[in-house]
Amino acid sequence: MLRYSKLKASTYIFSFYLGFLVIGLIIELLMTIVIPYMFSNNGIGITTLPSQIPILIPIIILGSLFFISFSTLLVLITIKFKGMRIQNLISFIPLILGFIFYSLLTFSEYPSSLDYISPYLSIMLLLYYGYTGNIPPINFQNTQESVSLETIILSSILWTLVITIIDVIIIRRIYYTNIEESRQL
Repeated sequence: MLRYSKLKASTYIFSFYLGFLVIGLIIELLMTIVIPYMFSNNGIGITTLPSQIPILIPIIILGSLFFISFSTLLVLITIKFKGMRIQNLISFIPLILGFIFYSLLTFSEYPSSLDYISPYLSIMLLLYYGYTGNIPPINFQNTQESVSLETIILSSILWTLVITIIDVIIIRRIYYTNIEESRQL
């Protein structure tokens, strides 16, 4: 794919991430401003705003980078393995995983190690911390123990880096067939 381009795979991924990160930040900051007003009790005049906005912005960046890398991986898998028939199914994977992990977080008891293994749970717990200012519990059904914020941040960064490395490897292996080449084949 990069044969006709002067970009390396890592530069291509970096520029792709940077472009979508700017768009994602704008959308997520607008959502951070609008959602509290939508869910506040306007009759009484109580508005619930995020308490840790300076902490919330890096958390939003970290979450955006993970979802950009994960989405890129899913698109590259679709392109690489020519799975255009299952493209709609693949596009629902992030939504399904988000629903599963959010349901785990709010409705069930699960092993505490899952907070550190699952990037979805890590990002949700970090957003909880950025929004409320309280260190989130390991499990919302059992609120005695709190999570380690450093470990959750490290887990999210590692997931993003691993998926980004896989993205770069897959991009290097995608072969772009020019129209003239396909006619000769």
